[in-house]
Amino acid sequence: MEGDVLLRAQQGEADALVQVIDATLPAVYRFARRLCRSEADAQDATQDTLLSLSQNLSQYQGRGAFLGWVFMLTRSACSRHRRGEKNRPHEPLAEHEGLRSDGPDPEAQAQSDELRATLQHAIDSLPAEQREVIWLRDVEGLSGEDAAQTLGLSLEALKSRLHRARAELRRAVSARLSAGLAATEHVCNDVPDLVLALSQKLEGELSKNACAEMEAHVARCAGCHARCETLRRLLNLCKRQADDQPVPAALRRRIKTALQALQPSTSTHPPTTR
Repeated sequence: MEGDVLLRAQQGEADALVQVIDATLPAVYRFARRLCRSEADAQDATQDTLLSLSQNLSQYQGRGAFLGWVFMLTRSACSRHRRGEKNRPHEPLAEHEGLRSDGPDPEAQAQSDELRATLQHAIDSLPAEQREVIWLRDVEGLSGEDAAQTLGLSLEALKSRLHRARAELRRAVSARLSAGLAATEHVCNDVPDLVLALSQKLEGELSKNACAEMEAHVARCAGCHARCETLRRLLNLCKRQADDQPVPAALRRRIKTALQALQPSTSTHPPTTR
């Protein structure tokens, strides 16, 4: 997001507001899909978020990432849709929707597709507080500080939640795979919290000595090496989740219509479709 575009949108320029909404829509939709209980709720929450953005853009004061501020609006919108539905079970979204090929090798592609589908299911199966921290930090790539601000947490609390979420994500994926990654894993009594240590290393929390000790152990322990590689591979796949979830054309049309009704001056400048 170019800073001048955002500033012009805050000053009421219709073309700039359209650009802001168009650039923000995919990330909002992705995040809403992870937080809401159904596709319908996710689409409603996405529309609510962007309408709220268009009405409250002047409230963004530049403290923290703009996308983090937008995600706060999304969390509020999803929360409104969840009210009164605490006993309603979560409905995981389609696992294979939008999955893309990783290469020409059919066997490798099938294995990759299985892992990516399993990862999507595992993320959806996490408790809401773990699901959103994984999404903000490891999928959308917000910094620890911006993710903490979005969730209303201290940086220390954010990191603690993130470490637990990453460990649970790895466990959930391994539990669902009957071969491959799961087959190589075992509990090492020498380093029982290896996944936690790796997550802490990724967040810059381990001292040089602790990092060196962990790396030396992983180099000589095949099982721990496999556990580390599992988590690394999952987090790399997390970064690619954004490419797997295009915004439905029907949702784009709904949002365009809603914005036109709210701000008629934007009617000749509809958001583009990517």
